[in-house]
Amino acid sequence: MAKHKRGQGVGRKVKAWRLSGCCKLAARLQRSEKATLQLLLILVARYAQAAPQPTNLGTTKMRPIPLIIAFILATLAGCAGPLPAVDPDMAWIDMRTLTGQLIMADKLDGKNTYDGRYFQVTPGSHELQVRYDYEYRSGGMGMIGDEYTEITCYISVRYEHFAAGQRYMLEVRSLANSVDAWLYDEKRNVVAEEEQEGGVHCI
Repeated sequence: MAKHKRGQGVGRKVKAWRLSGCCKLAARLQRSEKATLQLLLILVARYAQAAPQPTNLGTTKMRPIPLIIAFILATLAGCAGPLPAVDPDMAWIDMRTLTGQLIMADKLDGKNTYDGRYFQVTPGSHELQVRYDYEYRSGGMGMIGDEYTEITCYISVRYEHFAAGQRYMLEVRSLANSVDAWLYDEKRNVVAEEEQEGGVHCI
């Protein structure tokens, strides 16, 4: 069981986003293409209507959408697209949490992942690092003064025997300031847990 103390790093209030990249934003939208597209439409509409530009005829026109926004929209739409085909010569790892707001692939063997929704690895030994966000309540027994702080944790799990064609499940759970992770095989056997030294780092 891994624990962290309040005050280590920087906590933020509920609804504050800490996603560092377009694919991570798409993952936080619960992998929903519909929700992603709805958000994109809202962002574009608000930007276009924020400051209408006057024309020579006395009317107004919508603001043009900058290239960077168009690029972000295209990237978000791609991240919310269908998952790639499963390679039978590799191992596939899904992720889930019952207690947190977000779990997603962050690094594979120390390198950043392109898509945070899954891992797909060659047979053998690999280290998986996931990002896990959850809310920590401080205060006393549901009193009005309770505050919820969003905690972000980076969790590392190493497994030596990933097998080709097999599917695994990485689960993360939190209770107060304790965070635990388990890697299950297809038969729901626990084959690995978070690393004991530095396996969980929370900010």
